[in-house]
Amino acid sequence: MSKELFEDQKVWEQSNIDNPIDNAVNIIQLLANAVTDGTKDAIVALRSLSNIEKACKDAKEIVYELAMEESEKYPLKTFEHKGVKIERRSGRAMYNYKGIQEWSDLTAKVKNKESLYKSAFESWQKGARLFDEETGEEVPMPVVTHTKDVLIIKG
Repeated sequence: MSKELFEDQKVWEQSNIDNPIDNAVNIIQLLANAVTDGTKDAIVALRSLSNIEKACKDAKEIVYELAMEESEKYPLKTFEHKGVKIERRSGRAMYNYKGIQEWSDLTAKVKNKESLYKSAFESWQKGARLFDEETGEEVPMPVVTHTKDVLIIKG
């Protein structure tokens, strides 16, 4: 048994068995440590963490509405409940412009221009240049960046 794994085991044994939240956090930390010290497969651990994350998200959705109802008992937006400091914020205003013809027309123009610039970039990648049919000028290319690669966990 590696020294780190032994230390992790000591932490686990010393954890308060009556506190499942601390135990869950410890298990997650132990899993990460096992991956970094090579005793646990990283992809299998990622699947486990994804399952934990989904379970937490599902549980949070269930608890959130009840917690919101509980917060309504406090007249102030900032309050303390059982040692937890809470701030209740009003939802943000959201605007929908789809019913405004001018907005729809402008949005369509932007989408058409974006499509043109994307085509220019794709043509340039193939060694060709794209020219605007109306002006005859070369279509400028957008700056293209990429997000980082991701792993999708299935099952």
